[in-house]
Amino acid sequence: MSGCLLNELCCRKEKKHTEEPSPCVLGEDTGMNVDLIFKIAAIGILVSILNIVLTKSGREEMAMMTTLAGVVVVLLMVAKEIVNLFDTVKALFGF
Repeated sequence: MSGCLLNELCCRKEKKHTEEPSPCVLGEDTGMNVDLIFKIAAIGILVSILNIVLTKSGREEMAMMTTLAGVVVVLLMVAKEIVNLFDTVKALFGF
């Protein structure tokens, strides 16, 4: 959605009207996918299953380490998307 907004603002700023419709009109995905949500959910399910299995087998320390590893992986994935958000905002407002 932010890519569509950026595209429309750039076209208005340059006052250039093209014959081709914008990606939003074509239905192309220019923003963040739902795939990220599914990846985070899959990591959460996998980590929770590993946590339960390791806790039941008496390896609480290993269960804690897998939980921390899952949290770190998800935070890195989200940090990448936050960087993309800041780059889009920077390009949108011309910083």
